[in-house]
Amino acid sequence: MKNTVKKVISVLLCVLMITATPLSALAVELNSVPVIYVGDTADNVLYANPNKNGASVVFDMNSSQFTGNVTNILMGVVLSDFADTSTGTTSVVTGIKGMLDPILCASTGDSLNSDIGPWFYADPLSEHTEDSIVNDNMKSLLSAAAGYVRADEVFFFSYDWRLDPLYSAETLRDFIDHVLAVTGKGSVAILSVGTGGVITNSYLYAHPDHAEDNVSSAVFYGSPILGNAIIGDLMTGHIVRTRDDYDSFIDSVTDGVTGEYRGSAFMTFLSDDATGSLYGIGKALLGESPLTALIVKLAILLGITIGESQDLHRTLGQSYNKLASSADGVIYDDFLKEYLRNMPGLWALVPDADFEDAKEFLFEGDFINRTLENRIDSYREIQKSTAETFTNAKLSGINVCVVTGYGFQIIPITSCVDDVSDGIVSVKYSAAGAVTTDNSKEPDHLIHCTNENHDHVSPDSDIDASYCILPENTWFLQNVPHGDMTKTPVATFLVWLLFGFSQRHVRENSNYTQYMTYSEYSKKLSPYTTPGNEFNEKKLGDVDLSGTVDATDARSALRIAVGLDTANKEIKIIADVDGSGAVDATDARLILRYAVGLEHSFPA
Repeated sequence: MKNTVKKVISVLLCVLMITATPLSALAVELNSVPVIYVGDTADNVLYANPNKNGASVVFDMNSSQFTGNVTNILMGVVLSDFADTSTGTTSVVTGIKGMLDPILCASTGDSLNSDIGPWFYADPLSEHTEDSIVNDNMKSLLSAAAGYVRADEVFFFSYDWRLDPLYSAETLRDFIDHVLAVTGKGSVAILSVGTGGVITNSYLYAHPDHAEDNVSSAVFYGSPILGNAIIGDLMTGHIVRTRDDYDSFIDSVTDGVTGEYRGSAFMTFLSDDATGSLYGIGKALLGESPLTALIVKLAILLGITIGESQDLHRTLGQSYNKLASSADGVIYDDFLKEYLRNMPGLWALVPDADFEDAKEFLFEGDFINRTLENRIDSYREIQKSTAETFTNAKLSGINVCVVTGYGFQIIPITSCVDDVSDGIVSVKYSAAGAVTTDNSKEPDHLIHCTNENHDHVSPDSDIDASYCILPENTWFLQNVPHGDMTKTPVATFLVWLLFGFSQRHVRENSNYTQYMTYSEYSKKLSPYTTPGNEFNEKKLGDVDLSGTVDATDARSALRIAVGLDTANKEIKIIADVDGSGAVDATDARLILRYAVGLEHSFPA
C-alpha cells in the first residue's frame, strides 16, 4: 500500500513539474489585459496626409525644426535687453509663427487644413520599436509591462491635440474596440500621460457604458485633469512676471548646479540631480532628442555662469519683462490671439476659474463662431463634471488612479510661478483638487484630515490630498518631472496600478504610499514619510548615535568603509543604509545627502 501511495505521489509530482511553466503562463494569459498608452502632446506628431504615401511631418516637438523655433523665441527674450524690444519681438514672432502656422485651426475649431492629423497605429508598439515614435517613455512601459502582458498587447493611441477632445474621445472608443478585436480580450487598461488624460476623461464622460463594458483600469499620470495654469495665464494675457520670480527660479538652478548654497563639496551630488531634472523638463517642453540633451548641457553651463555672475539672471528677467510688456499690443493683437482662440484642445487646458476671462480677453467683443463656442463650452462641462465622472467609473468597476510628480518650479513666465508643480502642470490640477500651499483658502487647510486612518498631508506640508476628487486613489511622486516614465521604478509603479483587478488605494502596498520620493542617485522610488516617523530610521544612518543624522555620521561611515575606524555589528547595521550587507562609500554618500535634505528615506 505504501509503495502504491509513493508511486501515485511521484506521478503527481512529475506531472506538476512538467506542467508548472505552462500553467504559470496560462495564469498570466488569463489575468492580462491589453494596455493602451494615451500620450502627451509631445508624443503626438502631426502629419500632412497621414497613413498615405508621401506623408510628411508638419509638427513634431522632437524635431530640430521645432527646437529652432524655440531658440528664436529665447533669442527674442535676450535681444529685448541687449538690442531694442522690437528686434526681440520680431524674433519671438518668427519662432511662434514657425511653430503654429502649419497647424492653424479655422474659426469653427476644425483644422484649417483637413489633410493634417495624427498617424493611426493599428499595430502594437512592439511592431514599431525601431521607429522614432517609440520614445523612452514607451520603451519603459513595454519593459515594465512585460511581466503582465505580451509585447504585442501594448498599443499607442494617437490623437490630434488641437481639436475637440470629444472627437478624440470617439476615436478612442473606436480604438478600444479595435484593440479588443485584435487581441481577443474582454477589456483594456488605459495609461494616460499629460494631455492624454484630457482625452480619457472625455471618453469616460461621454461613453460611460462603453467604458464599463470594456475598460478595467484608467490611470492618469501628470494629466491636466482640471486644467493647466500656464495655459490659463497664456489665454488671459497674464504673462508679465516680477523680477523676484525670475531671481527665485534662477537662484534655484544656481543652487542645484553650483552647489554654492550648500558649499562646493556638494558639487558632485547636485550636478547629476540638476542635469536629470532639467532634462526631464526639457524633454517635456522640447521632446526627446539629442538636441534636447545638448540644450540641457548648455543650460547647466549657463547655470554655472549665473552662479559666478549674480547680475545675469536679473538682466534676463528684465529682458523678459520688457518683451512681455509689449506682447499685448504687438504679439497678442497682431496674430497670437487668432492662433490660440481657435484650438479647442487648448481651451480644454484652461482651468475653470480662468475660462470666462480667457473668452473675454481672446475675443474682446469679436464674434465667436457658434460651433467653436459649443465645443469649448462642452469641454468646460466635462472638466467641471470630473468628480462625478471618476466616481461613476469607480462604481462601474473601473480601477481609476491619479498620479502626479512634484517638486519642480514652473518656468517663471506667468503668474503661476509659485504653484506646487511637476514643472509643467500645477499639482492642484493634475491631482484633481489637491490643496497646495499656493491655493490654500484657509490657514489650517493642512489639518483638514489628520487622523491615523485618513491622513493625506504630505511630509513637507506642501500638499493636502484629502481635498482631491479621489483622496484614497491619488499618489504624489516627489522629484519626478512632468510625465517622466523613463525612471524604471516609476514605470514599474504605474504598471502595478494598471493591473489592479480591483480598485488600487494608497494604503494597499507599503512600498507605494501616497507620497513617494525618487532619488536620482540611488535610482529608487521610496516611501516619503513624515520626519521622525520613518520606519526603522530613527537609528538608521545615525552612526555616532547622537540622535540625529548629520555630516558627522557620513564621515564616520566613510572611515569605517576604508578601514580607518572599527565598528561593532550594531553600528555596521546602522551605517549600511543601502542594505547591501557591507558599509562602503555609497552608504556615506547617502547619509550625507539625507543630512542635507536631498534624500528623505534610505533604501535599506
